[in-house]
Amino acid sequence: MSSIAQVKKWSEKYPFDENEIEIILRCYSSIVRPKEKEFKGQNPELASGADASDTKTSFLNLLAHAFPYVFFFLPSDEIKTRISLVEKSVLPSGFGERFQRAIFPPPSPSVSSTVPQRLTETEEIEGLIQGLSNCCGGDTKDTLGIIFDSCQSCHTNNTSSVTSPAESRDDDKHEHHETCKLCKPLDLIEMCYRLSVAAETVAAPNLNEKSLLEALSLQEIHHHGLTQSLTSMARKMAPHSPCKGTGAPMTCISKETFEQWGMQCVPHIGSTLTAFVYNLVFHGKSSHSNTASFANPTLLDSSKIFGESAPLDLFAITCMSPDLGGKWRRLFSSSKLDGYLPPSTESLELCMKQQVGPSIFVIKIADNHLIGG
Repeated sequence: MSSIAQVKKWSEKYPFDENEIEIILRCYSSIVRPKEKEFKGQNPELASGADASDTKTSFLNLLAHAFPYVFFFLPSDEIKTRISLVEKSVLPSGFGERFQRAIFPPPSPSVSSTVPQRLTETEEIEGLIQGLSNCCGGDTKDTLGIIFDSCQSCHTNNTSSVTSPAESRDDDKHEHHETCKLCKPLDLIEMCYRLSVAAETVAAPNLNEKSLLEALSLQEIHHHGLTQSLTSMARKMAPHSPCKGTGAPMTCISKETFEQWGMQCVPHIGSTLTAFVYNLVFHGKSSHSNTASFANPTLLDSSKIFGESAPLDLFAITCMSPDLGGKWRRLFSSSKLDGYLPPSTESLELCMKQQVGPSIFVIKIADNHLIGG
């Protein structure tokens, strides 16, 4: 398909080593030329446009099975079961199709023709590598853009502008159309949270499906601080929105707003997609990425602050910095608990002095909001 020299060239250009490029080549082959025996005689075109309910031919399943040693990491065909769970119960409906269009879109018609321009195989492969590279950028604008493009749209409209090109040979004016897609803040926040859960679902050695689904059902994202923060920025940027005047509802936001909010307010939220893609395509075995992985916190001790809403609250905190993910141990509590020092300022000071590494101070105020640093 591609020469060794070409693979080496791509590994120098993109954030993947040569082994990872080889896996992406397998992904490309699975997408455009699925083996007939794997798909039981179905039309190969289903591979690029399969319904998410058809787990065998879905885009996410094709990516997951491209790894040559996938069965070494999970017993039997457990990965197929995991992908089915992710598509049907974890990620929003239709995510796989929107994600495919975002990173590996079909050829688009040229300016002067309605016939799609045919790319060479090398160009198509590099397009897929570029798309996955954008996903694996972590806390970058490109990754946030992929997240937005993979979210369900709440409003789409065409904005028009009329210009006269300087190099035109006649006086005709040309009208340019741009599609303005908007998404609900609630949908974006929920998808980022669910991406972090999906990343763990795909790669976890042991998975408790019942506990996973119960945890997802308990999250009240509508009134969460992340949703309110994104909505607030949308209102501030509304007068400067590229979709202004299109009849778009104020409850929806543009890609530009989401990208700016992500970079400024929650700089680690883009890594939810990065973690999912690395676990999906490379099954968590990649060591080449310079991007800090996203890991939802795990509480090793009970907490009166983090109750049923703990997963989403902890997720929001982790979106601030990669140093805040992973396992958490309680150092101090203002409540008197068996086995811990009595609550006092001296106890707090002692706990902080003994701690090595990052720590976070959390206070739950009267209206149940959390503050800290």
